[in-house]
Amino acid sequence: MQTQPSPPRRHRLTLSALAALTVTSLALAGCSSSAGGSGSSASSSPSASASAATDAYVIPGTIANGPGIAPAAPSGNIPRLKGQLFFHNYTSYEAGDGRLWQLDLATGQLARISDGWPITNTINPHISADGKSMVFMGQDAASGDGNWDVYLSTWDGTRWGTPKNLTGPNDKSDEDPKFSPDGSHIVFKIDGAVTEMTPDGTVTRTITGKDPEAGQPYYLPNGKDIMYSEGTGVGAKIVEMTADSKRRVLADLPGTVDYYPIGMDDKNFLFTNVQAETKYDRIMQGHYDGSTPTPYFFDSNTADHSDAYPYEDGSKYLFYVTTDGDQTRGGYDIQVADLTAKKVYSIQEWNPLASSALDEVGLVWSATAQFPESEQVLEPEMSPPPGQLLSQGKPATASSTYPDHTPGMANDGVVDGTDCWCVADENVMPSPYWQVDLGVDHEISGLLLHFWPGVPDIWYYSIATSSDEKTWNTIIDARSNGQLTDRARLVLANPVKARYVRVVFNSLSAGRNWPGLLEAQVYGS
Repeated sequence: MQTQPSPPRRHRLTLSALAALTVTSLALAGCSSSAGGSGSSASSSPSASASAATDAYVIPGTIANGPGIAPAAPSGNIPRLKGQLFFHNYTSYEAGDGRLWQLDLATGQLARISDGWPITNTINPHISADGKSMVFMGQDAASGDGNWDVYLSTWDGTRWGTPKNLTGPNDKSDEDPKFSPDGSHIVFKIDGAVTEMTPDGTVTRTITGKDPEAGQPYYLPNGKDIMYSEGTGVGAKIVEMTADSKRRVLADLPGTVDYYPIGMDDKNFLFTNVQAETKYDRIMQGHYDGSTPTPYFFDSNTADHSDAYPYEDGSKYLFYVTTDGDQTRGGYDIQVADLTAKKVYSIQEWNPLASSALDEVGLVWSATAQFPESEQVLEPEMSPPPGQLLSQGKPATASSTYPDHTPGMANDGVVDGTDCWCVADENVMPSPYWQVDLGVDHEISGLLLHFWPGVPDIWYYSIATSSDEKTWNTIIDARSNGQLTDRARLVLANPVKARYVRVVFNSLSAGRNWPGLLEAQVYGS
C-alpha cells in the first residue's frame, strides 16, 4: 500500500483442506530450524553448502537462457483498455525492496523499469500529463542513509532515463510526489509537511506545517489548490488547502481513517477509508463540494481495497488493489473495476507476471506515456536442457513432507493443479530440501523447476549434487536471484557427474510461501 497513517497489514492466506494444499503466506520471523509438524522427516540432514550470496542473479557454471516468449495480447473477454499502468511491488513496505513496473494495457507487455538505477526501494510513481516525466520516491544506494528522496526520470525517446535526485540526500524524509496538471510543479511531503517545488528541485511554497502531520498530496484540477491527508489514526481526514491558504475539510468519516486522495474529474476524487468496525480498507468517491462520500460496489468487510486510480476520468473503469484471497495470488494484487457492468478483472488477465505473491501497489495510469523499447519482461523459456529427462519416476525423498503431497509427486510428470511436494509446515528452516536418486551416475546438463505455488514469486534456492549421498557439491546458487517467476530453466555450461540431485530451499520465498515443487526435472546423459 501507499505510505499511510497506520502500518499496512499483510494479507494472510490459510491452509484449506489437506487435499487442496493452499499454501499460506507466512511471516518469516515465525520459522524455526526444525522440520516438525505432522509430516515425515528424512534420515539424512541437508549438507549442501552454498557459496556466499551475491547481489545479482548469478548461477556459477551456467549459460544464460535463450529469448523468452512474448506475452499474448489481452483477450477479447476483458475491457479494451489503452495507455500505460505504472505500479511498484515489494515484499512489504518495511522490506525496502520496492521496484517500479510498467504495463502496456493494449498489448500486455510488462517492463521492470527501475533495474540498473543507483537507487534502492523505488516506489509510488507519478507521470506528468504529457507522459514524458516520472517522479517517484526512493533511497540513495550510495549514501545508504535509509531516507526517502524524490527522484525525476525523463523519457529519452526509447526508455526512462537515469533519475535525478531532486531533494537529497538531505537527512529528511521526502515522499509521495505528484505532478501538477500542467507538469510545471511537483507537490510532495517532507518530514510531515506538504511542500511544492519545480521539476529542477527548487522549492516554491510550503503548503502545510508539520503539526498536524500531512501527506499524500494531490493537485485539484485548477493546478493550484492541494488536497492531502491530515492527521493520524482516527483523526486522519482529507483536507484541501487553496492557493491563498484557505483550509477546507473535504472528507472526514466519523471514527475512521481517511487517506490517499487521488483526483478523478472536476467534481470528484478517490480516497481510501479504513472502516471503523472491520479495520479493512475500502475505496470511496469523495466530492469537492463536501457532500457525503460514497463507497464502490466491490468494497467489502473481509478484505482490503485501496490505492485506487481512475482510467481516464474514472466514470467507466477504476484500477485498485485488493487482498481478497479469491481474487489474488497473495498479498495486494491489482484489479480493474468495470463500473457499468459492476464486474472486476484481475490484472493477470493482461499479463500473468503483473500479479504475483508480492504486494503490487502504488498505481497510476497514463494516456500519453510510451512503453520502453528494450525493457520487456518475458515469460521464462522452459525448453528442455540438452540431453534426456533422467529424473521422472525415480526414487525421491525430502527433509519433510506435507501430508498427501509426497516427494514423488515432484517428479511424476504432472505439472498442473496441486500434484506437488511441499514441506511439512512452516517450521522447516533453514534448509529444507527435495532430492532425487537417478540410480547411477549421469552427466547432468540442466534442470527445469516448477515451484509451488505456481505464482510469480522470488524463490531462494541452491542445487547440489552427489555421487555417494555423503559429499555434496553446490553447482547452482540462486539464493539472491531477485527474479519474479514461478519456474526456472537452469543449463550447466559444463555437465556435472552425479547420481543424486538435491534442491535446497534457503528461506521462504519473498512472498512468504512455503518451499514446494510442482515438478523438478533433471536432464543429462
